[in-house]
Amino acid sequence: MNAWPIGVFDSGAGGLSVLEACRALLPREDFIYLSDARHAPYGNKADAEIAGRVFTCCERLINLNCKAIVVACNTATGVGIRTLRERYERPFVGLEPAIKPAIEAGFKGEIVLFCTEATARQEKFLKLLGQFQKGNGEWGMGNGDIVGADGKPSESVGVAVPGDPYLYSQESQSINNVGIGGSPSPATPTGRNVIRPIPDSGFRTPNPESPSPIIISPQKNLAALIENHFDNLDLIRPQVYDILSAHKNAAAIILGCTHYVFVREMILDFYREQGCEIRIFDGNAGAARRLKSLLKQGQLLTNRKTAGGVRLILG
Repeated sequence: MNAWPIGVFDSGAGGLSVLEACRALLPREDFIYLSDARHAPYGNKADAEIAGRVFTCCERLINLNCKAIVVACNTATGVGIRTLRERYERPFVGLEPAIKPAIEAGFKGEIVLFCTEATARQEKFLKLLGQFQKGNGEWGMGNGDIVGADGKPSESVGVAVPGDPYLYSQESQSINNVGIGGSPSPATPTGRNVIRPIPDSGFRTPNPESPSPIIISPQKNLAALIENHFDNLDLIRPQVYDILSAHKNAAAIILGCTHYVFVREMILDFYREQGCEIRIFDGNAGAARRLKSLLKQGQLLTNRKTAGGVRLILG
């Protein structure tokens, strides 16, 4: 089984950035990358349809004797990874937005998290946000857009993070959100969700003088734009800049979709043109580290001494 390949799949090209991170850390392993491009993107589909594609892709990779599978898509992870782990006896690695490292960096100003609409409504995503909430705090709702699986606000979870424990609450605004400067924010059409430190909680934030709120900004079409213009991404620069224009004062950005990693340089260009510096976070390296850890734990690392290869297939 050690010689079996590792499966990686996404709704198209986005997961290639995850594959790159995994290969950098595990250069001797063989990989099979399944691009489900004919059903891309997942982020604007109903959960039932996403789940169907997730299981179809995983079944195919399992039939190809993949010893572990990386769900290289934040949306697919939120919808299906729990059931995958219950159904199949092999390691599964998912993608999550890199919220914790962004919080721990202690920025002054806003941290903007871009994700798909489907990711923003997942219970798994809401619980991840809940780790930075007050344990018994309120969870504000923006027109009911961001809800748990049962249609109710996600349960708050108080977590002490070593070194810098945080307590966070969330508030949200109506569908015509107020962006930076008091103007409507076109980048957040489905509700602007803000995580802010609880005053007088007894815990310290990374920057007590100017704590950073997290702005959740679901994007309906960005993944599709990237997928459809993957051979010439500069064509979508105006659309990307339009999205970013609502967040000119951002201190950091979290890329909560693997497709978005491919416009990282474009994002950096936007802020350079504003005379600003920006830090960008994604979950790719963390997923690669988790994959290596699980393979080592299960004694599934390859014994080969030469470089592995990649096989590309379509869903």
